Amino acid sequence: MLHKPEMIFRQLKRFFSKSRWLVQLLGLNYVSKDSEKRGLVLVQIDAVSRKQFERALSTGKMPFVKSLIESQHYKMWNHYSGMPCATPGAQGELFYGVKCCVPSFSFYDRQTERVFAMFNPAEAREIQSRLEEQGKGLFEGGSAYSNIFTGSASEPHFCIADLRLSEVFKLRRTIRFLAAVVFHSFSLLRVAGLLVVEFSLALIDFFRGLTAGENLWKELKFVPSRVGLCVLLREIIIISSKLDMTRGLPIIQLNLIGYHEQSHRRGASSKFALWTLKGIDNSIKRIWKSSIKAEKEYDFWIYSDHGQVDSLSYEGYFGESIQETVRAALAPGGGVSREGKNNKRLTFLNRLGWRLNKRKPEQPEQTKENSEIIVTDIAPEANVYLPEKMKNQKRQAAEKLIRTGKIPLIFFCDDDKVIAKNSDGEFEITPGSREFFDNDFVPDEIAEDFINKCRSDNAGDLVISGYQGRTLPYFTFKKENGSHGGIHEEEYTGFVLAPENDPFRMQSRSYLRPLDLRKAAFEVLGKTETLGGESIKKVESRQPDVFRVMTYNVHSCVGMDGKLSPLRIARVLEQYDPDIVCLQELDLGREKTGQKDQTKIIAEILEMDHFFLPALEYEEEQYGDAILSRFPMKLLKADLLPGVYSRYDKEPRGALLAEIEISGRKIQLVNTHLGLTGKNQNSQIDALLGESWEAGSGSTENYLLCGDFNFDSRSSLYRKCSETFKEAVPDSPPYNTYCGRHPFLRIDHIFYKGKLKPVKCSAGDSDLDRIASDHRPLIADFKFSD
Repeated sequence: MLHKPEMIFRQLKRFFSKSRWLVQLLGLNYVSKDSEKRGLVLVQIDAVSRKQFERALSTGKMPFVKSLIESQHYKMWNHYSGMPCATPGAQGELFYGVKCCVPSFSFYDRQTERVFAMFNPAEAREIQSRLEEQGKGLFEGGSAYSNIFTGSASEPHFCIADLRLSEVFKLRRTIRFLAAVVFHSFSLLRVAGLLVVEFSLALIDFFRGLTAGENLWKELKFVPSRVGLCVLLREIIIISSKLDMTRGLPIIQLNLIGYHEQSHRRGASSKFALWTLKGIDNSIKRIWKSSIKAEKEYDFWIYSDHGQVDSLSYEGYFGESIQETVRAALAPGGGVSREGKNNKRLTFLNRLGWRLNKRKPEQPEQTKENSEIIVTDIAPEANVYLPEKMKNQKRQAAEKLIRTGKIPLIFFCDDDKVIAKNSDGEFEITPGSREFFDNDFVPDEIAEDFINKCRSDNAGDLVISGYQGRTLPYFTFKKENGSHGGIHEEEYTGFVLAPENDPFRMQSRSYLRPLDLRKAAFEVLGKTETLGGESIKKVESRQPDVFRVMTYNVHSCVGMDGKLSPLRIARVLEQYDPDIVCLQELDLGREKTGQKDQTKIIAEILEMDHFFLPALEYEEEQYGDAILSRFPMKLLKADLLPGVYSRYDKEPRGALLAEIEISGRKIQLVNTHLGLTGKNQNSQIDALLGESWEAGSGSTENYLLCGDFNFDSRSSLYRKCSETFKEAVPDSPPYNTYCGRHPFLRIDHIFYKGKLKPVKCSAGDSDLDRIASDHRPLIADFKFSD
């Protein structure tokens, strides 16, 4: 009964949820409210390298994200972006399963004979149509926000390939609009406050840029772009994604931009770029809390598609653009297309496509590759497309460019070989050429990916790189201070933040790439790709001599918010990756809990064997306790315990005894749930410590006695148990398990004896633990002492 007030309070909060009422006002359809089907929220932080992400965590820029690692059982992986390390390449691989879908952000498309830039809607749509022919879209039936491609999302928003207006703008009726304003008045106040802050910072940044010699007009244009990115667009995306969770969309992906733009402008490690991560951290916090409260059970992953590195403008350093350098070396009389250079003038608003038709035609004029040299250069790599008459002179052209003294490195294909050329000579890049990439973190596939990029249909005949080594300035061919798309470690090393129980289950390497996220996402959604239907296999996370035991009263899988969800209970267990689980208060076939076999559902999700004892039976309805195990298990006994039942203690109580084999050693384990009155508890403890349950003082077996005992360490019954057993968990407040959000008692226990030694213990305190049941899980790691 102690948990009832909190349950009522949480249910009232859910009823008055702003997102719930806004869904009604907008007339949006509920897709699915099935709490037994997993959903997935993917949050992309655009262009943040692992290095800068770790710096933001250590300097307090992202306190909430840091708390996910410290208290929500999250873990960080390196995320290798693939080649090129730019958003369209990473999204092509993640969204459609196609590696190296483009050679760079801007390139000459030989099929249409046009220079493509991926912030142009027509060109992004063209590449997306090709991707859809090669792979299944990851976001089918879901939503996607602020990307280049849509991933076949049913509801894409602010995606360049399919620009649509967010649903929050579609309130046509005045009454509904006013109601929506009232419901989100706090959000409007937040936006107003942040607009003032960001506008002030933007003005300060504007004057600093001027004193540093930056262009007046470009600095002035950057002020509204910054405010729009850091506040308005992000707020719209957050509100809309919360609506999607309320409606139960199966997968929701959102790209939180702001850092990307700032780091291009000021540098990847600049204070102004890192400042934007504070706002992004708060946005992630709000999305996370909505995912925990949603009717549907959502897994929550955070990732960056690629990184970004501080760079030096080639044009600012040499006083000429890369087009001018190429023209002087290869075509002194002219004949170098300037279309690639023109693409560099496009702004943030152009990237969203809102003003693109005014600045760049929907169908650009064709640029004939056979008549002039074409240079595309929105990166620290520039693709050079030679005219037909120079196709067989790539080596000579590369030598001329190197002799200018202004080109650090050039790549080109010689038959089937990929050659790297600099002032020291030529080097062939082979699939095993890890040593060529002068970095600490060199993914196994990077050389092969780079070779495939250079050989792709739309790659340049020459690929000019601004990379000079880790200790020298890194040139970018755009007027910017931060860049990506080359071969620097910070460019291709992003990060993934996901539950530490490892949904990716990597066996052969310690890092991830977009294909790994894609496969794991399909697994979460219960889908498989056409070309690969195998499930991801479980990887052991602990040494074989250490095993983890958990006891947890699950309250019939009804949480503190009143939501019934065996899946949520399974997600709680997944956080801790237990080997043996003792569960109490499970239902089987009961009308009030959907006639489900809760034990079976949880065991199948965790891939465990299980035994269930119904302590209470009424016709086909059962209620009782269960043991789940990853190790071989044999049930020795399952029976009711003695007790005199009254209005204060109505439920029959029982226990299960199982023998479990662990690495050739055997233990015996009892799971029980004792009564509420001292009299019943006393008789039940006497029975469990008697000969019939083999747990008495005369037994020398390795023995665990776990469960919900309904008494704490101050009880005489606790002292009676302690005469035979030792307690694995210390008696202190951090290990309290009952009840609700602020537990003040520990009535759940893990007792042990024999040649067992506890090595670690904890009580669950994640956001999920606080809401899934009226108890908290209790966890202890053991190993054999000899």
